Amino acid sequence: MTAAELLAGLGQAFGDLVAWWPGDSPFEVAVGALLVQAVTWRQASRAVQALKGQGLLQPASLAAAGQDDVAAAIRPALFHQQKARYLRGFALFTWRELAGDLTELTSRPLAEQEAILLALPGVGRETAAAIMVYALGEAAAVVDAYALRVLPRVGVLAPGAGRGEAAAAMGAVIGGSPERAKLLHAGIVELGRLHCRPEPLCATCPLAALCPKILGHPAHGRRDRPAQNAGRAAARREAGNSGRGRAASAQGSRRARTRPVGQGRPGGLGQSQRQGKRQGRGHPGA
Repeated sequence: MTAAELLAGLGQAFGDLVAWWPGDSPFEVAVGALLVQAVTWRQASRAVQALKGQGLLQPASLAAAGQDDVAAAIRPALFHQQKARYLRGFALFTWRELAGDLTELTSRPLAEQEAILLALPGVGRETAAAIMVYALGEAAAVVDAYALRVLPRVGVLAPGAGRGEAAAAMGAVIGGSPERAKLLHAGIVELGRLHCRPEPLCATCPLAALCPKILGHPAHGRRDRPAQNAGRAAARREAGNSGRGRAASAQGSRRARTRPVGQGRPGGLGQSQRQGKRQGRGHPGA
């Protein structure tokens, strides 16, 4: 499957995902991107609503708020003291350097936008790309763990390909289109959480007819079964056999290994760091 075929298939399977990430302003979207690190979207959304209820979803008010006040508001998103520092720093940067208007960054080249965002505490490559795509409307490639799982499996990348190869392949099919950037990322997340899971559900996948099912590649810090065994194992699980207990055990072990926010791989967002652990809740579109 080519990247173009993948994009077309995602559009047919999931429809218009351009408005997949909610938010009433670019700044609110960026705040959500910082809050969703290492947690589910439901948790991050509760924190966003708490900030909004206290009038803290404006750069000036959030930058001026006390550390403890912000931390208390965002407690549902976990790591609240650390994330409060990140949010206040991000708000202060937006207020002082961009006159309170995050979209001022769009006057600069994409590479410069990314470099500026990456220089901020708590912003990794994935978070920076998500802010660029969903808050600023730029045509950037959001390379998360879903992309690193799905793209080799469907044949867009060679098994074991890294972030750079994924970004190049995604960038080529995005081709400067913000709409395609949103559809590609959101569609890959939907495909990864619903069908192309660490233990794939190939029988229900809307792209099954096109997918070569290359399953023997490193995924999420562990190695999937060899390709010759993975298809048989997935078929048994889909038929309701005993793989469920092992999958649940694997999910529990991943929960225990959740990394601190702003660290580790990939660089940010909860929907990829938690490997879709809570299916249907770990992404903005849920």
